[in-house]
Amino acid sequence: MSDERIGTAVPTVFSPRERAQLVAKALSEAARRARFSTKHRRNFTSGGFRARRGEKLFRILRIASFVGVVAVPSFVVTCYYLFVASDQYTSEARFTVRGGMPPKLDGIGSLTGVPSILIIQDTQIIMNYIQSRAMVEQLDKAVGLRALYSNPAIDAHSRLKDNVKIEKFLRYWKSMIEMSVQMPAGIVVFTVKAFSPDDATRIADAALEASEILVNQMNDQMIKDTIDVSEKERQRAEANLATTRANLEKARNEEGMLSADKSAEALNGLITQVRGELAKMQQDYDTQRRYVTANSPTIRNLQAKISAANDEIARLQSHLTQSADGEATKNLAGSMSKLEYMTLENQIAEKMYAASLTLLEHARLASETKLMYINTFVRPVPAQEAKYPRRALDIGLFIAAALACWGALIGILGLVRNKLA
Repeated sequence: MSDERIGTAVPTVFSPRERAQLVAKALSEAARRARFSTKHRRNFTSGGFRARRGEKLFRILRIASFVGVVAVPSFVVTCYYLFVASDQYTSEARFTVRGGMPPKLDGIGSLTGVPSILIIQDTQIIMNYIQSRAMVEQLDKAVGLRALYSNPAIDAHSRLKDNVKIEKFLRYWKSMIEMSVQMPAGIVVFTVKAFSPDDATRIADAALEASEILVNQMNDQMIKDTIDVSEKERQRAEANLATTRANLEKARNEEGMLSADKSAEALNGLITQVRGELAKMQQDYDTQRRYVTANSPTIRNLQAKISAANDEIARLQSHLTQSADGEATKNLAGSMSKLEYMTLENQIAEKMYAASLTLLEHARLASETKLMYINTFVRPVPAQEAKYPRRALDIGLFIAAALACWGALIGILGLVRNKLA
C-alpha cells in the first residue's frame, strides 16, 4: 500500500491471506488478556452452570425460610387464635384511698392540685398489696384462685399449670390484672381478666374485700398505737402531778402556812394596824407633853406603849424579810419563794395532766372514725363480651413480625451469597 492510495481515501482491499493474519492476531490478543485477567477468570468460573446452580440453591433457601418462618408459624397461630384460644373477660373497678379527716393540700398540692403525699403513699400501699403474694394467697383461700385459672376447659397455653410454685403463680396473677392511677384525682383503675364473666367479677370483688381488710387492720393498728401512747403519757403526767402535790404539801407543813400570798397579805394588814395604833399613841404623847411633865405616869405609860408598838412592828417586819443583822430566822420572803416554786410546779403538772387527758379523749374519739378507707365508686360487674384475645389484631401483629424476621433472614443470606461470589 502506497501513501498516494491512502491520501486519496480509497478503501483498502485485503487479500484473503492478510485477513486471516489479522483475525489470528485479534484472537491471540483476546486469549492473552483472558489468561492474565483475574476478573475475567472469576467471571468465567462463576458463570454458566455454576452460576445457575447457586441461584437455584438461593431460591430453594428463600422458599424454605418463608415456609419455616412465615407460612407455618402464621398458620399455627391463626388456627390457635381462631379455634383454640379461650375467651378472656374483664371486670373493672375504680376506687380512691381517702382519709377519715377532710383532705388537706400540702405545699405542692396547693399549687398543682395533686393529693397530699400521705394519700399518694396510702394509694401505693393498696396497689402494691393487690400485686403481692399475700393477695394471691388470700384470694386462693377466698375464691379458689388457683382452681379458677387452672380449669381444664381453658386452653393449655392460657391456663395456669397444675401445682405451679407460688412465684410463678404470682407472675401469672400479675399478667391477669392491670392497675393504673389517674392523676390528679388519684383514682385507681383496677382490671381483672378471667375466663368467664362471673369469675372475673368474683375475683375483683374478693380483691377489693381483701384490700378493705388490710385497710381496717392498718386503722386498728394506728388507733391502738395512738391510744397506747396517749395512755402512757397520761400515766406519766398523773405520776408527775402526784409528786408535785406531795412536794407542795410537804413545803406547806414545813413553812407552817397554806398560802404564802395570803400569809403576806395578813401580815401586812397586821403591820398596818399596829402602825395606825402607833401613830395614834404618838399623837397622844405629843399632846400630853404640852401639859404634863416627862416624869409623870401618863407620859411614861405612853412611852412604854410606843416602844412596844415599835418593837412589834420590827418583829412583824422581820417575818416578811431577813433582818438587817443577818440573823438566821425564818422569814416570809423565803417561805414565799419556796411555796411559789412548788405551786408553779404543781400548776404545770396539772396542765400537763389535763393535756394528756385531752389527747387520750381525742384518741378514743378517733377510734370511732376510720383514719383511712377505700372509696369504691365503680363496682365490678360481669362483662357481656370477651375482650381478649384480640384475634384479628394478634394474628396481624404476628404475621407482620414473622415477615420482618423473614426479610432480615433473606437479607443476611443475600449478603453471604454476595460475599462468596
